[in-house]
Amino acid sequence: MKNQSRKSLVFAALFCLLGLMTGCGRAVISTEIQSDGVWKRVVKLYGVAPNGAPLGGGGGGVMTLDKTFLLPSGAGWKTTRKIEKSEAKAKNGTENPFDGKSEVYTAERTLNAGDSLDHDVAIKSGDANVTAPVEVNTVSVKRLSPTRLEYVEVIKWKGEKPTAANMAEMPITDKRSLDSLKLLLPANLQTPAYLTKLQTNVTKEVWHLLFGPGDPLFSEIFQMMFLPDSVERKLRRQMYDTFDRALQETYGAELTQDQRRSIVRKIAAEQVKEFKSSAEKTKADAPGLMNGGGGKDSSLANLTVLTFSVKVPGKVIETNGDYDPVTNEVYWSFYSPAPIMGDVVLRVVCETGDQK
Repeated sequence: MKNQSRKSLVFAALFCLLGLMTGCGRAVISTEIQSDGVWKRVVKLYGVAPNGAPLGGGGGGVMTLDKTFLLPSGAGWKTTRKIEKSEAKAKNGTENPFDGKSEVYTAERTLNAGDSLDHDVAIKSGDANVTAPVEVNTVSVKRLSPTRLEYVEVIKWKGEKPTAANMAEMPITDKRSLDSLKLLLPANLQTPAYLTKLQTNVTKEVWHLLFGPGDPLFSEIFQMMFLPDSVERKLRRQMYDTFDRALQETYGAELTQDQRRSIVRKIAAEQVKEFKSSAEKTKADAPGLMNGGGGKDSSLANLTVLTFSVKVPGKVIETNGDYDPVTNEVYWSFYSPAPIMGDVVLRVVCETGDQK
């Protein structure tokens, strides 16, 4: 990491992935739970209308609804499908050609406590020759006690693990990075077994830094290229948290808190510095990356934005999501590659206050 010719591993991964992605779908999934355990599920899926312009005006292909998702249907579902025209206007007052038209598929269903759903969110790879989804979900709401309800949703990656997930720019076990780490890690923590484990943990943590859940760095990629001071501070904090978790998972009590903090501060500061340097050099290349699309790794060609929200009837007791006190909802936002490094689990436990 001392070698300044080596790009920031996060920055390199971001732009490697940009070159693979041809389209962007959107899924907004809401679950509303009543105090008696009845829950309403609404799945809204967005794709480019068949005659619409590609999202963003890119040349990588149009990701229609049917290319992006397996649409939930059948017994118990109420569904609608319609075209939505963008209201955005170009500077001259005409319709913005980059927005085009969106096709929206809405599926609604009502279930009871104890019921579960499988694959009402099912995302395709973007490869027209592959019909099976590469990413699917399961969701359930059950009663834990007379007054307590639990929502659990698990999003799984079912496709092949894409080459980009190996993050060729990331591995810590190459000689240059090992030499740098030796300056930071105690000698007894430099064994091959430890370093292999550290590589695995860093890869996983950086992947979630990029794609979520949480606060995905990928959504701020263009802000990051220009790095205003506030975004730079945010990036520094995210880098610190990411590498701190990786070191904790790898070494546990073998590293003291003071040792870990010292290492992480140096790594985070260096990564941000390299990121800034690389961003300046890559600004001119960014449009080509966005418009070129169509990489060989079809598992990542379909980048889909997912937002899940759960509205509960009482007090939130436990959750791993973000809580909105205004609407009494919990929500998560992330990108479809997130579960490649392991299942994404969404959970809420609420206290209804009712005796059932």
